[in-house]
Parts: sequence; C-alpha cells; structure tokens
Amino acid sequence: MRKTDSFSPYRNTVKHLSQNLNEPEWFLNYRFEALQSTDKLEPPKIERLNYAAWNLWQVPTIQSQTVSNSPSHSVNEKDVLVLDFKQAFLEQPELFKTIYQKTNFIHFEHLFDAFTMAFLTDGLFVYIPDNIQVKEPLELSFLQNNQLEKTINRQVLIYAGANSSVEIMDKYSSIENDKEAIANIQIQVIAEDGAKVQYSSLDQFGENTQAFIQRTGRTGRDAEIHWALGVMNNGDVIEDIHVNLEGQGSTSDVKTVAITHGDQVQGVNVNVTNIGSYSLGNIFQHGVTLDESTLTFNGIGHILKNSKNSDAQQESRILMLSDNARADANPILLIDEYEVQAGHAASISRVNQEQLYYLMSRGLERKQAEKLIIRGFLGNVLKEISLSEVRQELIDTIERKLAQYDN
Repeated sequence: MRKTDSFSPYRNTVKHLSQNLNEPEWFLNYRFEALQSTDKLEPPKIERLNYAAWNLWQVPTIQSQTVSNSPSHSVNEKDVLVLDFKQAFLEQPELFKTIYQKTNFIHFEHLFDAFTMAFLTDGLFVYIPDNIQVKEPLELSFLQNNQLEKTINRQVLIYAGANSSVEIMDKYSSIENDKEAIANIQIQVIAEDGAKVQYSSLDQFGENTQAFIQRTGRTGRDAEIHWALGVMNNGDVIEDIHVNLEGQGSTSDVKTVAITHGDQVQGVNVNVTNIGSYSLGNIFQHGVTLDESTLTFNGIGHILKNSKNSDAQQESRILMLSDNARADANPILLIDEYEVQAGHAASISRVNQEQLYYLMSRGLERKQAEKLIIRGFLGNVLKEISLSEVRQELIDTIERKLAQYDN
C-alpha cells in the first residue's frame, strides 16, 4: 500500500489486532486516534534520502504473530520488569498506563507514528524502578520470520526510574529472507532524574526486509542515555534517532557504525536537541560503502533558547570502497542561544592511497589491505563503546561483512 491509499477502511483490522493483545479500551482509543490521523499525515522527511518507493505502509494481516526471543518475565533484580504488552496489560495495568502516557507513542507527528500505533502487532515494556542498579545487562532479541510475518509494527518502551542504572543489549534480525517483509520499529527510552541508561543495538535485518527503525530518548535532570548502534542490515533500512536533553546537566551520545553493500540503501538520521542548561549531546558516526550501495548520515544538533552552557558536537565520516557507491554526510547545527559550545566535522573519502600502497608493499593483496584500513576506520568508533560484549559482537559482525566483501 502506498501513501496515496486510504487507511480508514481498516477499522475492523485495528480492532482485531487490539483483541490479539488483550488491550484495554484506553489503548484501543489511541489506535483509533492514530488511524484517523493516517490519512492526514505525510511520511517523515529524511534529508538526502528518497524512500517514497519503499512499501513501508503495508497493513498487517490479523493472523500475524511475532516471533520474539525477548524475555517476558521479571529478572533477578527486585521489581525490574521485562514484559510484552499483553502481559503488561494483565499484570501491571496501572503502572503501564501511567508510563505509556508519558511517551511519544501517543503523539502523531507524521505517518510513521500514526501507522505504527494504529496497526501495532507487538510490544515490549522494560521497567527499572527508582534507585535500582541493574548489575547484569538485559539482553533483548527480536526475530522476524519473513515467511509468516509480512509486516511487523513494534513498540519498545524502556523506562529507567530516578537514580537507576541499566545496560540494555538489543538485537534485530530476520529469517526466511527469500521472502519480502516490512518492519516498523519504535523504541523509546525515558531516563528520569539521575538515571543512567546504556543502550546498545545490533540491527541485522535480511536483504528482503525494508525497515524503518525509530529510536527516541528523553532525559531528566543529570540523566544519561548512551547509544551504541551497529547498523549492519542487508536490506533497505532507515535508522531515525531523536534525543531530547530536557533536564539540566543531562547527557547523551550516539555512536554509530554502519556498512552497506550490494545495491542496498541505508540512512542514519540522528537529531539531538539540547533543552536543559548544561546539557551535552554528541553524535559520532562512521560508515563504509561497498559495491553499488548508498549510505546517508544526517547529524542535527539543536540548542534551544535558554539552554545556556550546553554543548553539541558531532562527527560523521564515510569511507567509500567503490566508484559506484554513493555516500552523504550532512552535519547541521541549529543554535538559538549565545552561551554555548558547538562543533561538527564531516567527510567522505576513498581509501587513502598512501596507506594502501604501504600495506601492499609489505606483501598484502589489495583487498586484504583495504580490509585492514576499514577495521582501523571503524575502530575509532568501536573503541568508544564501553561494553566489551557489545564491542566484540560488533567486531565479529564487521568481520563477517568483510568476509562477504572478500568473496
């Protein structure tokens, strides 16, 4: 289905999807509100990336069931919850409702928001109470079966209470990749005053999966959200990250590594907004393009008025390994206050010929030398990722990608 089609005849589909999750009336009302908005809203604009031909707005079948490895029970720490939405409605109805109504999920700024909410097929709720330090990382995993699930619309809500801390490792992948499929994913992280969240994700959707993955974060006073994203998909994927640094002294940094190959298109759009004074936002992106692929990095740092003594920094760099590849690195700084710091760096380059000549003069073949240069280039981001498990898994994934390139 294209944007020119109307979604309004699908009211019964929305009802059936809601019944599958045993949703209460208040949640169904949000679905209906979203459905009404779908015909009025346009898809989100991603600079330098035209995805109008992507068929993201495919209404899911009522029988669609999600295959997810995410844990669906309380973990060892007291009162920490990891529940799918169906369980949350049954086991924690008031808590879930209170927190859900704080999210961006119920506000529909563009078609992606409204469509995902109206035709939601799956959801996960992670709750960390106030003053709880979760000692072991929480591992979440989502697996889409393209044979069974043509369209998945998913929401993940991560809530970290005041002065809590948690590390979350998130993975997205698909099987039966000879079949075409769609994935629309919304992830929201809310970090209350003094909370610290380390969120890492490895995205590996298959070559026949088109996906729009939106991650949003909101910080309270002195809160921190640190993002480490491995954009290692094989299909056409948009990664859209928005972080609002609302609290005074809050911090967020977004570190991304990406590889594109074949004829795939990937776009990474990162927007960090400084709202509270003394807030700090960093965007750090490195990517590699191979074959005839396209990679776009957008970095938007926005310092609002009255957010004095804030800092917005960004770096976006892409290494091109093919004359037929396309790359865009677009830094944008929007500054509405005087007493702040801000800076950006962006580059698109080919392999350094002097480095290549040096390595080949030491007996390496050209592709071996290029792979070493790629490892070093991406390593500048990888070394900034604090979690050794995440860093190693990203390194292993990069090695697999480069092995395909070698062939």
